[in-house]
Amino acid sequence: MARILLIDDERNDLELMAYLLQAAGHMPLSAGNAESAATMMECCTEIDLIICDIKLGNASGIDLVKTLKRSGRFSSTPIVAVTAGSLGQSHEAFDAGFDRYILKPIEAQTFVAQVTDGLLGNASPRLAPAANPTVSPAPSKTLPDARHPIVLAVDDKSANLDLISVLLLPVGYRVITARGVDEALARARKESPDLILTDVHMGDGTGFDLIGAVQKDEILRSIPWLVTSATYLKMDTRAKDLRLDEGNFILQPWEPQDFIAKVQGRLRDAEGSECTKSKAHAG
Repeated sequence: MARILLIDDERNDLELMAYLLQAAGHMPLSAGNAESAATMMECCTEIDLIICDIKLGNASGIDLVKTLKRSGRFSSTPIVAVTAGSLGQSHEAFDAGFDRYILKPIEAQTFVAQVTDGLLGNASPRLAPAANPTVSPAPSKTLPDARHPIVLAVDDKSANLDLISVLLLPVGYRVITARGVDEALARARKESPDLILTDVHMGDGTGFDLIGAVQKDEILRSIPWLVTSATYLKMDTRAKDLRLDEGNFILQPWEPQDFIAKVQGRLRDAEGSECTKSKAHAG
C-alpha cells in the first residue's frame, strides 16, 4: 500500500482520484489547495507519491513543486502532474521537477496504472503497484461496527481539519468540525460525538478552555477528549490541570498510523472506563 498525496482544487477530480487509488489498495491523502498540501507534507513525513494539478486556484502547482524541490524534502518522492492544461506545459512541468505529465479528463480504467507504473516500487517492497489497478468496489471500512463513531475535530485552520477528515474517514469514522470553542460546544451538544479532538491555539479561546467547559457540562462531561498541538505542553500549568498524558495528548506533526492508533486507543480506553463504572454501579 502506498501513501499518495493528491493536490487538486477541482473537488470532483480530487474525489475520483481518491476513490480509484483507495479501491486499488492505496492510501490517498487529499488536499484541495496548496495550503492544505503544505500542511499535510509537514504532518506526514512519509509520502510515497505526489499527484498535483498544475493550476491550483490562485496558486501554481509548478511553483509548489519548485519550492518543494528547493527545500530538499521528499527528494526521492516521484511527482505526477495531472492537469487540464496542454502538452505545451509539459516541458515547464518536467523542468520544475515533475516525473510524469498526464492530461485530464481522468480515465477511470487506466488512471491508477498511469500514475503508479514505474514510479512506485522504486524505494520499498511495500510500494509495489496493486496487481489489478482497474476499478473495483470500494474497500469495506476498517471498523466492524454498523455505527460510525463521531469525532468532533476542533481547529481554526481549515487545512488541519481537512487532514483529520482525510485520515479518519477511510477507517470508518464520521468527522464533524468546528473552528472555535463556542462552535465546538454547540456542535457537541447537538451531535453527541464519541470523541472531541481539539487543537490548543484557536481564535476565540484555547483547547484548554474547551475541555474545561466540557468537563463542567453535565451533558458533555462523559465525552472523551484528545488534545493535539505542535508545542510540547508538559510544562504548561494548564496541561497539568487537565492531566494531559500520553493517552490524551498527541504532538504534531503526526504520522497517519500513529494518529489513527491514538484516536482508536482513546476511544477504547473511554469504553473500558465506562464498562468499569457500570459494573461498579451494578455491584
